[in-house]
Amino acid sequence: MPERTQAFVVLPGEGSTMRGPVGGPLTIKATGDDTSGSFFLFENVVQPGEGPPLHLHLDTDESWYR
Repeated sequence: MPERTQAFVVLPGEGSTMRGPVGGPLTIKATGDDTSGSFFLFENVVQPGEGPPLHLHLDTDESWYR
């Protein structure tokens, strides 16, 4: 994987958007290819009371904000 040496900006409304697994839009902001494998970043709009079932990731970290 090539190492990225330049910063980049993904503006609001930019990125590849698809239907998320719980229904709302999911927009990819940065992939492992964009970040030299450091992280994957996406924005997913989830309605109150919806979302994925309780789960864990053994090999990755995950964070949420609202």
